Amino acid sequence: MVRVRWVCGLRTAAVLATLILLGITRNVAGELQDVRQSSSTQSVAPAAVHQRRRPPPTYSARDMPFDERVKFQKGEVDSFCAQYNYTFPTNKRTREALNRHILVHKEAHVLLCFVPKSGCTTLKVLLYVSQGLLPPSEVAKDKDSVDQLLLEDVMVRASFLSMTPDEHEQALTTYFKFVMYRNPLERMVSVYRSKLSRWPLLGLKRDTPHFNWARRHIYKYTHPEEYKLWEYDRGVVARNVSFEDFVLYLTTDPMEFKYDEHFAPTFDLCNPCRVRYDYYGNFNTFEEDAAVLMKRIHARPSHLRSSYYQKNDTTQVVMGQYFSQLDTDLKRKVLHFFAKELHFYYLLFPEEAGTHKDILGLEDDLPPL
Repeated sequence: MVRVRWVCGLRTAAVLATLILLGITRNVAGELQDVRQSSSTQSVAPAAVHQRRRPPPTYSARDMPFDERVKFQKGEVDSFCAQYNYTFPTNKRTREALNRHILVHKEAHVLLCFVPKSGCTTLKVLLYVSQGLLPPSEVAKDKDSVDQLLLEDVMVRASFLSMTPDEHEQALTTYFKFVMYRNPLERMVSVYRSKLSRWPLLGLKRDTPHFNWARRHIYKYTHPEEYKLWEYDRGVVARNVSFEDFVLYLTTDPMEFKYDEHFAPTFDLCNPCRVRYDYYGNFNTFEEDAAVLMKRIHARPSHLRSSYYQKNDTTQVVMGQYFSQLDTDLKRKVLHFFAKELHFYYLLFPEEAGTHKDILGLEDDLPPL
C-alpha cells in the first residue's frame, strides 16, 4: 500500500515537472517570438520613419513660400535654357523689342517686362505712378485714355531705351526682375476678342487704324481671292476676321506675328534666357503676384482704380467655345506653334501642366522641342 502511494507520488511529481517544463518552454518560445517581432519591427521602422520625413515635393508654385518659389523657378529656367541652348537673339528688331518691353524703376531697382493681354496696363500704371511719371489724376480716366498716355514718352522714359548698354548690364545683374505669365492659349483668345473680333468687348474701342490694318492683313492672307472682291470696301473686310482665320494666320505665317507685340509669344518678348527673372507671376493669381511687385516699388492699391486692379477678363470661361470652332488638324497646329511657350509655362507652374488638353479638347501630349 505504501509502495502504491509512493509510485503515485512519483507519477504526480513527473507530471508536474513536465507541466512546469512545458510552461517554461512556451514562455521562452513566446519571448523569442516577441524578440523576433521586435527586431523585425525595429529593422523596418527606420525606413518607415525615413519615408515620413521625406514629404512629397510641392508641385504647385502658388503654394510655395516666396524664397522657395524663386529658387525653384530660377532652377527650372536655368535647366531649360541650358538644355535647349536658347540664347539672346542677334536680330536687331528682336533686341529692340526686348528693350522696349522692359520697364525700369531706378529708385527701387526693379525691372518689369510687360506682356500685352497679361495685365500689362495695370502693371505699367503701377510702375509709372509710383515713380511720379503718371499723375494719379490721370489714372481716373477711361482705359483707352490711359493706354494712349502709356504709348507716349512716359514709356520711353521708363524703359530700357532710356539706358546705356553699361546700365543695361548693371540692371540685369543687380535689379529685381519681374514678369507676369499667362497661359498662351488663353492669351491668344484674349488677343482675338479684344483686338480682332468683329464684336468688340462692351465699352472698349477697337476700331483703331492699327488693328484695322491687322484685320485686313490677316484676311488677305487667309482669303486672298475674296479679299480682291472687297478691294473698294476694305472696312467690310476689317470686320470679318474669324477666330479660325486668326489661328490659321498665326500658325502658318510665323514671321508676320513678330510685327505686333500682341501676337508675339511671351518667351520671345521677354527672353527669359537673357533676362534671368527673379519672379514669374501667374495671371491666374494676378492680385497675389502683382502684390509682390507693388511691395518692391512701394506702390499702393490706391494708385489705381479698383477696376484696373482686378482680373475681370472672362476669356478663361469662354475660350473653350473658341477652340471648339477649330478642326483637329488646326488644333494640333496650335499645339505645335505654342510648344515652346507651353513647355516653359508648365515648368514655371507645374500645377498647370496638361491644361492644354482641356482647352483644346485634345488628348495629345506636348510635342518635344
